[in-house]
Amino acid sequence: MRKAIRRALFLLALTMLFAGQVLAQGTISEINNGSTASFVRPTSAFDDSPAANFIGVSPITTQDHIFETGWWYRVQTATQESFMPVPTTQNYSGNTSLNTWTGFAFGFFTTPLNATETGIVTNAKVTPASVEGGSMILELEVQNPNTGPVTIDVFHMLDMDVQPSAGDDQAVLVGGQPYVIRIFDAGTNRGIYASNDADGYLVRPFGATDVAAVLSNTAVDNFENTGLPFSAGDFSAGMHWTNRVIPAGGSAVFTVVFGINAEAVFDPVILNTNLFTNGFESKRFFAYDFGAQQLVSFDPDNLQAVRVIPVTGLGQENVLGLAFRPRDKRLFSVGNLASSNARFLYEINPANGAATPIGTVNLPMVTGTAGGIGMGFDPVQDRLRLVASNVLNRRINPDTGGLTSTNPNLTWAAGDVNAGGGPPQVYHIAYTNSKAFATTTRLIGITETLVVVEINAATGVASTIGSLPPEFDPINIGGFDIDADNELAYLMYNNHVYRFNLNDFIVTDLGIIGGALNAVNLLDGLTILQ
Repeated sequence: MRKAIRRALFLLALTMLFAGQVLAQGTISEINNGSTASFVRPTSAFDDSPAANFIGVSPITTQDHIFETGWWYRVQTATQESFMPVPTTQNYSGNTSLNTWTGFAFGFFTTPLNATETGIVTNAKVTPASVEGGSMILELEVQNPNTGPVTIDVFHMLDMDVQPSAGDDQAVLVGGQPYVIRIFDAGTNRGIYASNDADGYLVRPFGATDVAAVLSNTAVDNFENTGLPFSAGDFSAGMHWTNRVIPAGGSAVFTVVFGINAEAVFDPVILNTNLFTNGFESKRFFAYDFGAQQLVSFDPDNLQAVRVIPVTGLGQENVLGLAFRPRDKRLFSVGNLASSNARFLYEINPANGAATPIGTVNLPMVTGTAGGIGMGFDPVQDRLRLVASNVLNRRINPDTGGLTSTNPNLTWAAGDVNAGGGPPQVYHIAYTNSKAFATTTRLIGITETLVVVEINAATGVASTIGSLPPEFDPINIGGFDIDADNELAYLMYNNHVYRFNLNDFIVTDLGIIGGALNAVNLLDGLTILQ
């Protein structure tokens, strides 16, 4: 009732002030085990009282658990915060939303800033007997088109009721940097609100001085880790990223995640080992355990922080590779049916391992092992690239599995030091700058002779840029990917993670993944969620 009154008054005011203006918000949902988890942005979702709904995530599936959530910002020299306005474009499809702002922030700089927000809802009902639950990721990327750097503070706020019932919310801090806040009351539902790299939080009871009200006042506000533990009130909270410098032509990313009854996503390991997006950290590494048919995710800075997610829905198919799509952070795989050598494109939910078939991939047979196929997402074209040791070079539509184009087979560049000894047989590929809506990228590959090449995907021409030590067997390299922020490359070999840069190719062994986990099966398909 308390929220309904506030919204009704605001909508009335909005109608009077902006008669005839249509705000086209929408809904995203994910169905799992007969349950539908939905995140809704109704009219008035982008203002100083940013309405939202989160339903289908508790046993009473019509209960709404999120009343408001939104972003504010403050550019340098500004005297107060501003809320993110109505986006320039909005798209709500399946379990993903994509909103863009063109020219949303003005300041002392010449050109206003741009932004992209990606939202992903995950249904956490992992078995038919599980309680309903779900989580929501919101990632805001702010882009600076100016010729000089811009400093910005970014804020996110959330108004959550776990039951919902008035006046009895409680909250405690269960993790610091990343800040993880657990919300609960006398009922059985449990909530989580977290950020992977915020600099501060604020918790306030709902009312005239709640977090949205603080951000909407005429003062400069900073969150200084106050308000917890919280008890016997209606919960509102916010995260604050301070003085983030966005370089000329660059971008900065701000991410929050919240959930209700999402223990399958936010398990104790995750809450205590820095894991974040979809329950994982934004730089979480993933690989595939062929013997046990399961995903293995791990933190490259703490290889003992391992999570295992059984994969379902593949049947008798072998996974040939994994790749995250930068545009929406969905995980894709190409599966091979050994009995007929048919190839299929799958999406795999990294939170619960459910594999969903998308379509058939027209990919000629590759003689030898699964290690002969490399796959990666082109962040500029938003297409899945497949190359193989038989020199094929294909571009796949990730929405259908169909061929977008059959590019020329791989060949050496004229005059290349390795030309003349047969075409480049590339086993593994990865793209640089794997970020949503990237405008530039490089395609890097590893050949059967451990030569590192840069490939012109459109022409198939490969140029030598370096080489790896001879102790690696290219067939047994368990995947290869590149950090989008610093172009550090990672490969997996005998369940060890190795790192090298694309300048000197000096390889560093970071250690073995998960200790005893590796005593049974070798891992493959290394890919980075970033």
